[in-house]
Amino acid sequence: MPLAAPPLAAAEPAEAAAPGGSRALGPLVAPGLLPGIRNAEPDYPLLSKQLGHQGAVRIVLHIASTGEVVSAEVAQSSGHPELDESARRAALGWRFRPATRDGIAVPSTVGNTIHFRLDR
Repeated sequence: MPLAAPPLAAAEPAEAAAPGGSRALGPLVAPGLLPGIRNAEPDYPLLSKQLGHQGAVRIVLHIASTGEVVSAEVAQSSGHPELDESARRAALGWRFRPATRDGIAVPSTVGNTIHFRLDR
């Protein structure tokens, strides 16, 4: 059963333009989970299950100021390309409460680890 950890703190927030063109310069509040929303777990590929593949996939998520994941990259492979791709595909459908700076939603980049474990 794949397990996704909550996102880590924002690593590379973009500067936020406040209304009127000024820049938001306050502390960054990292993105988080949306109340009442559970992001879908990745599918465990059938062949990977049959072959007994397990592992952890470290992915980097680029989150828009709307909270949508606009891209996901494998930062550290599980050692099994099928697991890596399943994690990446699932993450592209995730949504978060966006990062904010001075109350203004800003794009951000976070890391997340997805564990693929077979229950025996």
